[in-house]
Amino acid sequence: MIIEAYVISGLCAALCGLMITARLEAGAATAGFGYELVVISAVVIGGVSLFGGEGKISGVLLGVILLGLVQNAVNIPPNYDYVVSGGVVIAAAAALDVYRRRYVEERMRKRTMAAKREKAASRQAGGLRAREPWNGNYGDLDIPARPDRRPQSSGIRFWRKSMKSVNFSRRRILAMGSAAAFGAVLLGSSTIGLRAAEGDAKGKTVEYITFGLQFEYQVAMVEGVKKRAEEAGIILNVIDGKGDPNLQVTQVLDAVTKQPDALLINPVDATLLVAGVKRANEAKIPVFIMENAPPEGEYLGFVDFDNEAGGAMGADALASMIGGEGAVLETRGSVGSAQAQARHKGFTEQMAKAHANVKVQSLNTEWVADNAYKMVLNAFTQNPDIKGVFSHNDEMIRGIVSALRQIGKLVPPGEPGHVVVIGLDGTPLALDRIREGTQDATVAQDPYAMGGGGILEQVIAYFEGRDYNKSAQTKPYMIAKENVDDKRNWGNFGK
Repeated sequence: MIIEAYVISGLCAALCGLMITARLEAGAATAGFGYELVVISAVVIGGVSLFGGEGKISGVLLGVILLGLVQNAVNIPPNYDYVVSGGVVIAAAAALDVYRRRYVEERMRKRTMAAKREKAASRQAGGLRAREPWNGNYGDLDIPARPDRRPQSSGIRFWRKSMKSVNFSRRRILAMGSAAAFGAVLLGSSTIGLRAAEGDAKGKTVEYITFGLQFEYQVAMVEGVKKRAEEAGIILNVIDGKGDPNLQVTQVLDAVTKQPDALLINPVDATLLVAGVKRANEAKIPVFIMENAPPEGEYLGFVDFDNEAGGAMGADALASMIGGEGAVLETRGSVGSAQAQARHKGFTEQMAKAHANVKVQSLNTEWVADNAYKMVLNAFTQNPDIKGVFSHNDEMIRGIVSALRQIGKLVPPGEPGHVVVIGLDGTPLALDRIREGTQDATVAQDPYAMGGGGILEQVIAYFEGRDYNKSAQTKPYMIAKENVDDKRNWGNFGK
């Protein structure tokens, strides 16, 4: 039986892989990553007991629908997404399961005690009553006799009736919850508004799917887009991509069903969004892309940052600060990200070309500070003589600084043993670290020039029927101690 279970599980996994590939119209190793908690949550919500032996496919289907609708209708902060969809939801379902069992057991206990009291009273009254032939009735349980089956004990009949009642309540709750969540989605989508006449941006609707609002740079970019959209009278719906390429696939397909006047996307992994872009093309919805262009599908505007030049600039600065020789680390972004690949190419090629005595060790840290912390610690354990680190974004430097502090390598600039740290973005926290001496420099990119002053200007020009440059690019510049307080640094705008 165990072997059959594993075979069925493998066949189902293969089928899911084929379905995801067909949906995305592309194959990617990261497709489906993180779905485990979602699946477990949906199954438990659907009534499958954590104790085993209970559950129906119909309940699981309702659980999948409910969880999907809630995730689409409620904007959960990215840092708490897995906590909500995993821990909280499963805990709530498990608590309901335990409550159901305790409820039934308590009713059975009370029923048994009542029967014992009745038996004792009968003995005191002059002996046991003669047992009448069983006719399928027991107290308030009106269960007809079934001659084709052996009569069951009263306890078993009571258990089954109680479980049936509680299961019905769970199904009713799931159905009501699904209906409520579906209504919330419809209510949210009904606020899109009327479309304006051609030649005017005012009143037009734009669905904006962001890269992920857990990054300072992305938050600044979204703020710039929102400000410019408000000035132009555009109805902008911002959707948090949460740095999750699989989530973005669903978000793009959902956005297309709303029939907006334009679709603005900042992809995490553009290869996975090909199907969504093509679906928008079929629906005659204009698509505008930021930073990471999909390999297929049509889009009417594109703005990015010169990532290769940014990587090369980081290489020159790092090599200069460590004296032109030694071992350095590169903490990379996502493998499926075109931005990360370009930064890696610019950094490594410039090092090989202009700084041959610098040896680079690349770490696949996937944009995440916790990954950078762990991998940098391991790298210094293997080689304590590392002289510097270049990070593909400023966010990961939080983890790098924590790792250096833990191993006693967080030495102020200019002192022996100082490890040079250079990031990329120019975030407010990065500028603060430069001021305090825990970060040496950052390669700056301007989110406002890319967002409100770049891609949204293309969208507005399209709505108004004006000619516009369909491909634009922002350029990097270096921020260090000398110019950290410069007013043109976007990280200083709020100060």
